[in-house]
Amino acid sequence: MWGDGADPVIANCARPAGGAVPDPEGGYRLSGRWDIVSAVDASDWVVLFGLVMGDAGPVFLAPGLPDVRAFFVPTRSVTVLDTWHTGGMRGTGSNSVVADGAHVPEALAPSPFAPPRIDRAAFRMPAFTALSCGSAAVALGLARAAIDGIVELAPTKATAAGGMLTELTSAQRDVARCDADVRAARLLLRDAAAQVWEAAERDDVTFAERGALRSAMCHAGAVARRVATAIYELGSSSSLYEGNRLERIFRDAHAAAQHGLLNPLQCEPWGRHLLGVDPAVGMY
Repeated sequence: MWGDGADPVIANCARPAGGAVPDPEGGYRLSGRWDIVSAVDASDWVVLFGLVMGDAGPVFLAPGLPDVRAFFVPTRSVTVLDTWHTGGMRGTGSNSVVADGAHVPEALAPSPFAPPRIDRAAFRMPAFTALSCGSAAVALGLARAAIDGIVELAPTKATAAGGMLTELTSAQRDVARCDADVRAARLLLRDAAAQVWEAAERDDVTFAERGALRSAMCHAGAVARRVATAIYELGSSSSLYEGNRLERIFRDAHAAAQHGLLNPLQCEPWGRHLLGVDPAVGMY
């Protein structure tokens, strides 16, 4: 991948939406369809997660743990479908990818569950934990941008009560609450990530750290939705128009919060853990 000295652009989809069968000549043959593959049009390589398949179906490494691999494929070896026509996050170009028997060498089909080859904290973290929390950061960044947008608009935004939005006490209260919500969610996310890092330095990342991080991520998504909506309402008619910062942020924040990693269902294993029930999760 780095053989010519260039730094390749690598897109990915971590949803195991395809299957790979062993190739008699070595490696695997990968087939399937993966949606929401951000930046695939600009990529040199694409990483597609899939299940290793045997004659009787998926291969399992242990009971309840399928053999999931990350298959590294040159983008030229797959078909990119123009499917990303969305209400928000349009700039990500998250089109769909189809593979039909693409050959993947064994060396380019690593397992995210394999023991790390480098003994440092970053590599001791479970792969799905290390790579998951970026979506929450994006959502909170958009929530902060919404607050910045209303602060910029307020001095010139006339209200039905007369005067400018900056003078409206309810607006002052709402902006303060939104600001506190975003700062609190950001601190929680950073603290949860720091706890994972500290555990990785001790080489002892448990479900307690992983689950708390996922809970913080879900909270970040919920805060982003709530803040984006509250600020959109504060902008009243100004928020309606294309080209207005608040209109775009509202769409993008809600689109970002739709990410599967921010789905409220992601909190349930952590809730089971807190209640003393088996979390019953594998890739988490």
